[in-house]
Amino acid sequence: MNFKQFITYILIFSFIVQGCVPARKFEEVAEKQEICAKELKTLKTVKTELETENIELKSNNDQLYEANKKLTKDTTLLGKSMRMKEKQYDKIEVLNQRIQEQLEILQKGQTLEKQRLMADLEKRKLELLKMEDELRDLEIDLNSKKIDLENMSVELQKREKRVNELEEIIANKDAIVKALKDKVA
Repeated sequence: MNFKQFITYILIFSFIVQGCVPARKFEEVAEKQEICAKELKTLKTVKTELETENIELKSNNDQLYEANKKLTKDTTLLGKSMRMKEKQYDKIEVLNQRIQEQLEILQKGQTLEKQRLMADLEKRKLELLKMEDELRDLEIDLNSKKIDLENMSVELQKREKRVNELEEIIANKDAIVKALKDKVA
C-alpha cells in the first residue's frame, strides 16, 4: 500500500465513524417522530371536527340572518301600519272635536236633531275606541317584535364571537402543525 491509499482509507474510516448515529439517538428521534405522527393525526381529527362545526355555525348564522331580515321587514310593516293608525286616530280626533262643537250648537236647537247627533257621536266614539284598541294591540305587537329582534341580534353576536374563537383556535392549531412539520423536517 502506498501512502495515498493509506490516507484515503483513513479518511474513509473517519467519515464512516463520524457519520454513524448512536442507536440511542436514533431511537429518540424515532420516538419523537412517532409522537409527532400521533399528534398530527389527532390535530387532523380536531381540525375536521372544527371545520364541521364551523359549517354548522355558518348555516345557523345564515338562518339567523334570514330570520333577522324577516323580522326587520315585519317591524317596518308594523311601523307603517302604526303610523297609518295614528293618522286615522288624528282624523277621528278632529272629527270628534267637530261633532262636539256641532253638539253644542244643536243643544240650543231642536231635540230631535240633538238626539240624532248624539247617536252619531256615540257611533264615532265607539269607532274611536275600537281604533284605539287596535292601535294599542299593534303597539304591543310591535314592541314584542322589537324584543324578539334584539334577542336574535344578541344571539347572532354570540355566535359570531364563537365562530371567531373557533377560527382563532384553528389558526393556532395550524401554526402548531406547521411548527411540528418544521421540526420533523
